[in-house]
Amino acid sequence: MHSPTIKHRGAFVATLLTGTFSMSISQSSLSTAYPAFMKAFGLGADTVAWLTTGFMLVMTLMIPVSPWLLHNVTFQRLFQAIELIFAIGTGLCIWAPSFTVLMIGRLLEAIAVGIIFPSFQTVLLTITPHSERGRVMGTAGLVMGSALAVGPIISGVLLTWFPWQALFLFFLVVSLLVLAVSTVTIASVMPLQPTQLDWVSFLLSASFPILLYALGALSKKGLTVGVVGLLILGVLAAGIFVVRQLNRQPPMLQMRVFATGMFTKAVFLTGISYVGLIVTTILMPLYFQTLLGLSPLISGLSWGQLRCC
Repeated sequence: MHSPTIKHRGAFVATLLTGTFSMSISQSSLSTAYPAFMKAFGLGADTVAWLTTGFMLVMTLMIPVSPWLLHNVTFQRLFQAIELIFAIGTGLCIWAPSFTVLMIGRLLEAIAVGIIFPSFQTVLLTITPHSERGRVMGTAGLVMGSALAVGPIISGVLLTWFPWQALFLFFLVVSLLVLAVSTVTIASVMPLQPTQLDWVSFLLSASFPILLYALGALSKKGLTVGVVGLLILGVLAAGIFVVRQLNRQPPMLQMRVFATGMFTKAVFLTGISYVGLIVTTILMPLYFQTLLGLSPLISGLSWGQLRCC
């Protein structure tokens, strides 16, 4: 497969990584602001944590749709739409007169992140010659990995001198700048293969966020009828989804890759590490600021350093 010709490949990659990097920061930095949200809206940590939990649920729902979007929408328009959705959601978070509006804004951000995260690596592989893929993907991994450490630090700095809205204002400014630059630097590099969206598979893919929600509710509510019903529904829908993907051509999400043992092990280990990452992302800033009484700056710097390690 030959990589498409791009006049300014460096500018393309820089714009793509900057947009993805800023969204990754928004995902990792918000937990530092949890105590501020709890104080502003008079809510407990379990409710404010939905800013991360709900974000993950919606992001999970959008991930299976991203391959279809890549092959049915020109990449320039898709990237700009992602940045615009993210900017609108961030704008709602800045304005948010209530926690509900803040949550809606976060869910819009999650839609954008759920599409761009699985897509940017595919795009990078497509535009990069085989001989340069190791270097480019290594750079991309370094950039995206550093976002996990940089996010809490940026959050801590901003929250020390400004209200929590400044955090979202920072994301909004970056997303609007990336959106403006993308009109010049981002090209439509992905080959289009128009197909009808498999709406049945899309609805069945909701089984994954349903399972995540049910597992979260299980730890809080116990084995109630509602929680057990959601668990059964999620498992059944997930099973039907997998069978449908194995028997449909082309599938919405290729499941046959799990026949490769090394890939399955890598996904499993990555999943375990990600669970630990998300749990500590929520707990550690609350521990630093609520129990130890540290400032957001010290909390962000401490948590950022721990992530680096």
